[in-house]
Amino acid sequence: MKALIILACEGRIDEDFRFCSGVNNVILDLETISHTENFKSLVVYLDKVPKLFDGACCVNNIITNAVHKIYELNYLTEVKYKYICNFYQFHARCGMILKVEPK
Repeated sequence: MKALIILACEGRIDEDFRFCSGVNNVILDLETISHTENFKSLVVYLDKVPKLFDGACCVNNIITNAVHKIYELNYLTEVKYKYICNFYQFHARCGMILKVEPK
């Protein structure tokens, strides 16, 4: 599957003061893991829970659970998972988005 899982924020502006203009981070390239044992279960999960193949997910709890599921299945390193957690803390007020984009 030639697609990327992307964690993004919408950006944030309050009273004409820009805190963030929006950020996109690729957290997983599905093509690179298509041969692995847990690939099918991850794709099923991403289709059923955050429903990423129907459109972007903007619900914080679902995004957090999906990222943790990706980490649990060993598709994220400990370091990358920590980066994602830090990103989430910095940008949670911007409005988080988890989405799939074709390559």
